[in-house]
Amino acid sequence: MTSLGKDSLGTFKGETFGLGPALKYTFKLGERDINIIAKWLHDLDTTNRFETDTTMCAVAFKF
Repeated sequence: MTSLGKDSLGTFKGETFGLGPALKYTFKLGERDINIIAKWLHDLDTTNRFETDTTMCAVAFKF
């Protein structure tokens, strides 16, 4: 049985570069401002990672 050394699996380093649009919409709910943020990022260049499209959505408010 052999043990896995530091170099047997690699360095796990990767990088990616992506661009895409972001949208922000603010509305009032009662007295509070509600923010909805949506983003889409398309990978243009990747190293040691899968090329993907990433989507994100967030809702933010102060309480």
